[in-house]
Amino acid sequence: MDASGEASMAMDRKDFFKTGLSETAKSLYNTKIGGIVDRQLQSFANLLAPFAEPADAPAEKSSSESGKAIEGASTSARASGTADAPAQAPANKNEAAPTAPAPPRKKRGFARPPGSVRDPERFKQICTECGDCIIACPYGAILKAPGIYGPVMNPNLVACALCEDYPCIEACDERALLPIPEGFLPKFGHAMLDPQLCRNVHTESGRAKKKATKKTSGKSAALSKTSAASKTKTSSQKKTCTACVDACPIPDAVALLKGPVKIPAFAHHCTGCGLCVQDCPESAIRIEYA
Repeated sequence: MDASGEASMAMDRKDFFKTGLSETAKSLYNTKIGGIVDRQLQSFANLLAPFAEPADAPAEKSSSESGKAIEGASTSARASGTADAPAQAPANKNEAAPTAPAPPRKKRGFARPPGSVRDPERFKQICTECGDCIIACPYGAILKAPGIYGPVMNPNLVACALCEDYPCIEACDERALLPIPEGFLPKFGHAMLDPQLCRNVHTESGRAKKKATKKTSGKSAALSKTSAASKTKTSSQKKTCTACVDACPIPDAVALLKGPVKIPAFAHHCTGCGLCVQDCPESAIRIEYA
């Protein structure tokens, strides 16, 4: 073969690696498998956030500050028995440290997929880390985290949609993920509210009410008072945020407390799926793991 032929073959190889592989990668990316890989990579990128900050710190901070933010609302929340843990924490502060087993689990920073074998050691024996549940999840909520054996979930970053057929469980041939009995739901943790970030705490209804009750004189005073009161009611109704209530698929798992400050209270049967975290416009909710 002459020099020109060898040069031509060399150019063909270069063109292949420059254009051929690029086109092949683009074609694969547009396939169904490519979409799954893309979701997993995006979820994994989001998952790196917890390694930059301790999982415990934000929860403890919001727990200690919740009573100061809105004393009346937190008192009502504690009395109702269905409030979030930060509202109850000050009352049980002395008891929580020696008795609660939660802190070691919170340091882990992750939950297991639905139906996971509860005993951690048993789970490690059964799970082969095949990744079938990760691929089966249509929302990219199941991930593989560095330094942790087996699949994990972080509802604070990617919510579990609580699928009716649980494709992750169906995909697990080793039965590390067991079928969930009818009428039961998986438990990842419990939703916690930071009242200082909640939009309803900072509603302007209180200020509008003060303006409506200011003393004025004459016939126009009565008219302006009535007009201001009606506007206040409409404004208050519009400003009340119900994002967490609307997002929650579990009946009565979250409700707005009655009173001037309508903060959400999370019931004991909250699953910690993270859908409320996902929809909260102020990032005022986070999941603490069970």
